[in-house]
Amino acid sequence: MSDLEKSQLEELNRFAKTLDPSAVVLIKDDSPFMKFLNFFVRLFNKTFMTTYATTICNRVYIPRSWLGRDLRRLLVHEVGGHVRQCRACGLGIHPWVGFPIYMLLYMLVFFPIGLAWPRYRFELGSDARAWRWCLDNGESPDSVRERAKSFAQTVGSWDYLKPWPKTWVFNGFMKRVEAEISKPILVKEMTTRQIMKSEVALRGSRDAGEKPLDYPPPPEHDPVKEGFERWWDLREKQYRGAKGREPEVVVARQAWDAGWNAGTTRNKQEL
Repeated sequence: MSDLEKSQLEELNRFAKTLDPSAVVLIKDDSPFMKFLNFFVRLFNKTFMTTYATTICNRVYIPRSWLGRDLRRLLVHEVGGHVRQCRACGLGIHPWVGFPIYMLLYMLVFFPIGLAWPRYRFELGSDARAWRWCLDNGESPDSVRERAKSFAQTVGSWDYLKPWPKTWVFNGFMKRVEAEISKPILVKEMTTRQIMKSEVALRGSRDAGEKPLDYPPPPEHDPVKEGFERWWDLREKQYRGAKGREPEVVVARQAWDAGWNAGTTRNKQEL
C-alpha cells in the first residue's frame, strides 16, 4: 500500500471513529477472509469484491479502488447503521458482544430467502441514517429520494437474497425516506465569536502578509453574513419543501438575525 493510500485510509478511519469508537475501515482486496467469503457469495453476487462495502461487526471492508472518494455517506450507513446495530444487540457494551445475535437475526429469521424481515429492517435503518446525514449536510431531498429508490431495488434483489417481497421493500423505503425529508433539518449553530474567527482566518489567508482584522467589517457590507444569506436560501427551500415548516423558518431566521445584530453591536462597543 502506497503512502497516499495509507493516508486516505487513515482519514476514513478517523471519520468512522466519530460514528463509533470501535469502528475500523479495512481494504477488501487485502483480506483473506473477504476472498474466502467471495468464493461463496459470487454464486449470486459476482461484483461482491469490487462494488460493495461489507461490514463484519465493527470492521468495514471497502474495495481499494474506492480510496480517494468521499465515503462519508457510506460510512454513516455502515458504521452509524450496521456497527451501531451490532452494539445495540449487545446491550450497548460492544459490537462484538451483539454480533452473534445480529447475524442470527440478519441471516436466518424468519427464513434466509423471502422472509428475512430483520435483514430488510436493518438495511432500511442503516440507509435512513445516511439519508438524515445527507439532508443535514445540504443534499437536496430529490437526490436523497433517488438514492433511496436505487438502494431499495438493490435490497429487494438477489444481491441481498430477496429478504422481503420487492414491492414491500420499495414501498417501505419510500415511506421512510419521505418521513426523514419531512423532519426539520439540523442546522449546526455558530456563535458570533466563531463566525468572527472564521472571517479573520479567511481574510488572513487571502491577504498574505497583512495582519488580519480583529473584528468583522460593518454590517452594511459583510462577506460572512452575505455568505450566510446564500446558504440560508438553500436551507429555506428545503424547509419549505416540508408541509407546515414555514413558521420554523421564520422563527429560526429572526433568532439568527437578533444574535448577529447583538454581537455586532457588542463588538463596536468593545472597539
